[in-house]
Amino acid sequence: MTPRRALLGLHIGALAFGLTGVFGKLALAAPLVIVFGRALFAVLSLLPLAWRHRRPGWRQLLLLAGGGLLLGSHWLTFFHAVKLSGVAVATLGFASFPAFTVLLEGLLFRERIRGMEWLTLLLVSTGLLLVTPQFELASAQTTGLLWAVLS
Repeated sequence: MTPRRALLGLHIGALAFGLTGVFGKLALAAPLVIVFGRALFAVLSLLPLAWRHRRPGWRQLLLLAGGGLLLGSHWLTFFHAVKLSGVAVATLGFASFPAFTVLLEGLLFRERIRGMEWLTLLLVSTGLLLVTPQFELASAQTTGLLWAVLS
């Protein structure tokens, strides 16, 4: 792959990432309906490919179902955040996942979190607090930000 094609791919990915929130905000449907439509479209698109390959075992089916539940809950919480707080706040909250992944690795897998990672987590958290006009749980902006971080 040439650097030019790679850069084009990155720009297309960033555009798709940003437009997802915009389409979620413009959709008149509830987040559950949006996620159901996305899942239905994905299943119908992938079904022809699935028929061409061997059937998966029970273990693989359970792993696929678990992954599907995680992905569905991610989209549900993200679109809920978009509806509550808007595209900008929800997208910024969701995009903070690398910082919180470091924190979860330390808590769940007992990996050592270095000082620079703590600093990054502090800066990301401070930035997220500054995104909302007022940090009160009664505010839709704050609640949407929390849903976005959860997603």
